Amino acid sequence: MSSTALATPTRWQLTRWLARHTGELVPALGLSAVARVVNQTLAVALLVMVADGLGRAASGRPIDGWTLAGGLVLVALVKAALRYLEHYAGHWVAFTALARLRELFFARLAPQAPAATQGRAGAELTERATRDIDRVEVFFAHTFAPAVSALIVPAVVLSWLAAAVDSRLALAVLPFTVAVMVIPLLWGRAAWHGARTVAARRGEIAAHLGDDIQGVREVLGFGISGQRLAGLDAADRRLGAARSAAGRSHGLRAAALILIEASGLIVVLAAGTAQQLTLAQTLVGIAVAIGLWAPARGIDDFVAGLDAAFAAAVRVREVVDAPPQVTDPASPLELGQGSRVDLEQVGFSYPHAARPALDDVTVRVEPGTWSYLVGVSGSGKSTLAHLLLRGWDADRGSVRFAGTEVSAAGLDELRSRVALVPQHPVVLSGTVADNLRLANPDADATSLRLALHTAGLDQWVAELPEGLDTPLTGRGVSGGQLQRLALARALVGEPDLLILDEAQRIKNWQTKIATAVKRIEASHAFVLSGTPLENRLEDLYSLMQVVDPHVLGPLWRYYADFHITDERGKVLGYRNLSLLRQRLAPVMLRRDRRLVRDQLPGRIEQRLDLALTQAQRELHDTAMQAAGTLARKARHRPLTPGESRRLMAALQQARMACDAAGLVDKESTGSPKLDELENIVAELCVQSGLKMVVFSQWELMTQMVEARLLRMGVGCVRLHGKVPTRKRGELMDRFQEDDAIQVFISTDAGGTGLNLQNAAVLVNLDIPWNPAVLDQRIARIHRLGQKQHVQIILMVATDSYEEHVMSLVRGKRHLFDNVIDPEGDEDVVGVNRKLLETVTADLGTLVAEAGSDAAGAPPAITPETEAAETADADRDTDPIPPGGAAQPDTADPALEQQLHRTILGLQQHFGLRIERMLGSNGGLLVVLDQVTEQDDERLEQMETALPVALMDPRSLQRLQKLGAASPLHDARELELPEPDSLPPNARLLQLAREKLQAAEVLLEQGLHHITADMLVSACLQAATYKAGQETPPSDREAALWLYGEALPNGWLDADTVALVSRTLALARTQNLPALMLEGLLEDMRRFVE
Repeated sequence: MSSTALATPTRWQLTRWLARHTGELVPALGLSAVARVVNQTLAVALLVMVADGLGRAASGRPIDGWTLAGGLVLVALVKAALRYLEHYAGHWVAFTALARLRELFFARLAPQAPAATQGRAGAELTERATRDIDRVEVFFAHTFAPAVSALIVPAVVLSWLAAAVDSRLALAVLPFTVAVMVIPLLWGRAAWHGARTVAARRGEIAAHLGDDIQGVREVLGFGISGQRLAGLDAADRRLGAARSAAGRSHGLRAAALILIEASGLIVVLAAGTAQQLTLAQTLVGIAVAIGLWAPARGIDDFVAGLDAAFAAAVRVREVVDAPPQVTDPASPLELGQGSRVDLEQVGFSYPHAARPALDDVTVRVEPGTWSYLVGVSGSGKSTLAHLLLRGWDADRGSVRFAGTEVSAAGLDELRSRVALVPQHPVVLSGTVADNLRLANPDADATSLRLALHTAGLDQWVAELPEGLDTPLTGRGVSGGQLQRLALARALVGEPDLLILDEAQRIKNWQTKIATAVKRIEASHAFVLSGTPLENRLEDLYSLMQVVDPHVLGPLWRYYADFHITDERGKVLGYRNLSLLRQRLAPVMLRRDRRLVRDQLPGRIEQRLDLALTQAQRELHDTAMQAAGTLARKARHRPLTPGESRRLMAALQQARMACDAAGLVDKESTGSPKLDELENIVAELCVQSGLKMVVFSQWELMTQMVEARLLRMGVGCVRLHGKVPTRKRGELMDRFQEDDAIQVFISTDAGGTGLNLQNAAVLVNLDIPWNPAVLDQRIARIHRLGQKQHVQIILMVATDSYEEHVMSLVRGKRHLFDNVIDPEGDEDVVGVNRKLLETVTADLGTLVAEAGSDAAGAPPAITPETEAAETADADRDTDPIPPGGAAQPDTADPALEQQLHRTILGLQQHFGLRIERMLGSNGGLLVVLDQVTEQDDERLEQMETALPVALMDPRSLQRLQKLGAASPLHDARELELPEPDSLPPNARLLQLAREKLQAAEVLLEQGLHHITADMLVSACLQAATYKAGQETPPSDREAALWLYGEALPNGWLDADTVALVSRTLALARTQNLPALMLEGLLEDMRRFVE
């Protein structure tokens, strides 16, 4: 694609361009300038009249006082009227010009997006649309008329002085008037540079304070307030230095002007004396000099505004006059019926790109289907979607929708029939209804509510203060809600084709966005994803349930056909992958990075092995010892949920210790990885001028990196999960546009959706469990549009668990390649037994890898849990133990209703304790974490429409070992109800369990005081759950709540109240012995579980 950049215009060309778009404003602008000239000429006349009167009076010459006074009053009144006329005309011109330019700007930009925004960051376009146009408006209102006056008034007045008084006085005044006009010209650019530098430094302080305010809990909790204050002090010093430089420049200019003006008065007085002029003539000369310097200083305003106005006009012109990359046909063809998509031998290159983004790509998708386009990040998936929507036009080949070439169709009709749900949707200022009606301004409330229901947002909107009329600001809307809002917005337009760009969210069965997408009844949908399979085959199954649930069949058959398990159902490997590839071929289009390999620059990967410090080694080995103890138990029996969480926490602590000891103990400072990073930054950023991206899973680690870089004086920005979506673009803009910002620091919250091709180096401070996450990180800089050779650095702690994680990553990538790649040649891939025994051999443990759980197997340590630690805020629903996808055959609607009511009743009675539900021979088997006599009694008291039995996991495991002889051989696993059907306070029980897990880990570390606090919190949350309430009391109010409300109202029995009271009393005891704390922990474990 050819370049559409405009040549830099001269100022004369810019003036003509502005005049062309604002030509009708010239008369009013001229009126403003004339009023200014006459007004300032009269100002000089006032001074001359007063000076002449004073001179005559001092010389004893007669004067007519009344005539002089009347003349002064008349001139003052005329000046006031002219001043009003000048301001009125000038501001009318300014605001009219502002409106015209903004209309031109958006008229060009809106229909051209995203083509018109290519290569321009969002904040940069906002700057052009607001501040740049405002600067042009300021030039019209406050610069043009003063500049005209500065040239005309001195010429008129000095000519009068020479003709009417004395030419020698005029010659004395002339050089100093010229000097007053020239000084601003000499100092103008320096002053403007200083002002911009001050503004930039203020922006740095604002960004630093914004991070501190948003992350105040982390700053205080991790004890890094001193580091943050040091960074703020450094920013303050830079601002002070910039202000000092700007102040010195301004002071020198002001001093020069004062010196020139004072010298001019002395010279005029000397000239009058030397030439033996009358006192009145000399005073008139002085009055003229003083009066002229005010309009002459209009050049100061002119210079200060001229450069800024012309620079702004250039930036606005680049958008307004840029040749359109997408045009509406003069006689557009009407689109045909249906939603068939045909792309044949399509080629496309982005403007200024050295290599094509697409080359000879052919895609055909039939209507009435869900289709799935797979490709790694940067392979051109989103580009294909934008070509279909005419965000750009293809350079060659054919792009057809509904049988019509899209370039021949009208933009409005095409985009009304094809809807795109982007990776990172945006909430616009306005109400919920306003945001939904973007796709269809005429949609009624019923249509909006139907779309919200399909997207799973109807209950959320119903709980908003004003329902559909509630204003949205982007704050208070989670990532999942934002994604579903974008989905609902697309559905309001009733498109024939729906495109979901980057579908990671729907891989997880438990996210509400996945549920919402599966509800859609669409004639045709197109799903784009770079990571269809991240950790396990279940990821792929969830996505294919959206695309076509018939391709892979029921979940139990999917497990049987493609999984290799041990006698306990634990996944050891995968088989029949050639058959799986055949099933996927009709609905999955593979866009492999190899297709664009020649279009990407070179890439070098370097692994740096770094030894642990003594503090790191102690923390790492302690964590691995705890993990080993639990994993040895897993060899003989399934771990309890609490033990599984403790195992996960121990392994996570080991990984954190590999980065820095301070991540674990919050006290230690320093880290070999940080030291090595400092050396790399000094060499590649400071000395070589390259830009760098640094990734870490842990937000605290990114704070440590930021502190190091600030200490080095290296500019950086930092992205983490708590940064609002609307501000992430601003961080990316600063990194791309500001040469002083050399490092982009991010957690995995920035692993997708960011294009950072201006960086040439990427450093991974830690290795994620998930190979797709690692690939997404690398794809932030190694993607289409990158023009530099790329260096990827992986930091790995030697002789540590992190080395074993690298082995896991390689195994998962091997699975991905043999399932998704059409050229995969392996039919069986082993992923678990041998690999995990290798990983944990030194520990004497066997740890289940993510995705390897089956019924009765040791609980898995999932990458989803790992990713949650980055505070990415992607999930907006609390996880519920997954049931499975295979539904019982219930063709009878009455039986289906009975089954539904029974499951809901069980869920309300046993809540999160339910681990699985199985259906067999018209009855239900409910697997609880443990079964007590009270549970059996509660079940007998329930009114169930179907037979129900309770069983614990170990009993179920024994039965399953019988194989075909088991009475549960033909049982089908049921999907548990949606989270909305859970008791409102169910979240409390989950929080209590999490606090209990944390207490167990803390107790192992010897942190008794914090352990006691965690136990109190878990106790109160569990008690509130058991009481059927939603808000737990505070520690101080607990006794009053227990004996004043819970016990009298029958919410809790006396034994429970006594247990809670004893827990609170013991936890408050100073220096509680470890043995008693362990007993208290055991009591709480029984109470909570």
